[in-house]
Amino acid sequence: MYLSLSKPARTLNSMAKTYLNLLGYQGEQLVACARLLGKGISYPSVSIGRVASAMQCRGDGVGHQLLEQAIHQCETLWPNCEIEIGAQQHLHDFYVKHGFVKTSDMYLEDDIPHIDMKRANRG
Repeated sequence: MYLSLSKPARTLNSMAKTYLNLLGYQGEQLVACARLLGKGISYPSVSIGRVASAMQCRGDGVGHQLLEQAIHQCETLWPNCEIEIGAQQHLHDFYVKHGFVKTSDMYLEDDIPHIDMKRANRG
């Protein structure tokens, strides 16, 4: 999988808040994406959001590659940062494999069970 980091984009609700998209391609086809957000946009800490992979790629390690690169990019862009996420609850074990720990009780977001998780600074 080839990964590409987008140019900074602005959130719709605040022109001062920017984020980056990490895009994963197999050949010409977009198969995975994640959004990287600086401190104070979604959480007090740096965050990763909108993590997704194409159905046909699930089980092939694409999600792990994407998340590893998203973490690396966050650590490069925002050194010594903690990373917070709002994870779908059924993906808890996936995120634990990448160093995240649960920090909240389950809550519903768009009628989907979620939990907050945090990855400590490893710098």
